[in-house]
Parts: sequence; structure tokens; C-alpha cells
Amino acid sequence: VITASDDCGNAEVTMTETVVDGPCEGTYTIIRKYKASTGDCANSNYFTQTINVVDDTPPVITFNGFNQSIYNNGDSIDIDCAYMSSLALGISDVTISNECGTADLGFDLQYNHVNNCAQTGYIFVAVATWTAVDDCGNISTLVLNFRVKDITPPVIKGVPADVCVT
Repeated sequence: VITASDDCGNAEVTMTETVVDGPCEGTYTIIRKYKASTGDCANSNYFTQTINVVDDTPPVITFNGFNQSIYNNGDSIDIDCAYMSSLALGISDVTISNECGTADLGFDLQYNHVNNCAQTGYIFVAVATWTAVDDCGNISTLVLNFRVKDITPPVIKGVPADVCVT
């Protein structure tokens, strides 16, 4: 509670408030003007308070697919090459949330061929990158590394039946 005092009598405090929209959703400035005055002698004093509300929190990107596990930026996920064709990564694989307004989402997929499964343990890495930018320019990125492994042994077909020769 803001109060005022005066040596020669009572003082009263009044306040007016103005809200000015900021450059993006969730940002604004509150300007409060206080006036302390005495009715008897018409003396006044003024004080202005400025409150800036800013959005400096980036959006949150959550990966929705693949075993319903929670993955963090930079995590590696091992998958069998037999399932790679069914793994169609894209924008729909994530959800974004933002405290102040909306965010735009971008997606990029790069394949890094390793060509040495015996040494690295995988055939290639698919690097999926999702980037979200909100109205205030806050950016977040989620990068997941899908390490494609050949863990399914080959299936032998066309093997002739055992033969007994006498």
C-alpha cells in the first residue's frame, strides 16, 4: 500500500495505470503514475513506476513418437534397419508448447552414412532436427540421432531337406 504524508495536513494518493502492448504476444509495459496531493494547499508530488513484462522463454519441443519414451536434445535412439522404412520423421512427430502465444516449427533430416558397421555398431545415423521460433524470437531446437543398426540376423531360404544316402 502506497501512502503519503504532509507536515501541514492530510495527503491523498491516487494512481492511474496504462498498459502498452509490446512487439509480440505476451510482452507489454505497465505504466503506473502516482500522485500525492493535499487538498488544503494544493501541493502535489508525482512518481511513475514502469513494469516491463517480457517473453524470454523459448518454446518447448516434445518428441511424440517411438516407444512413447521421453527424449532430450542430443539423445541417440537405436533402431533396427528393418524398421527404418516405417520411420517417416517429420513435423508431426513433435508437439510444441509456448507460454506466450504460438510458435513456428521447422524440420530437417540429414543422413550420415558411416559405412563401417563392424567398427561403429550401426549402418548410418539419421539426424532429425526440429526448430521452434515464437513470436518474440525465442528459439529452441530438438536434435535426435537415430542410429540405424542391423540387429536382425539373415533368414536362410530355399534350403534343401536333409537327405539320407545309403
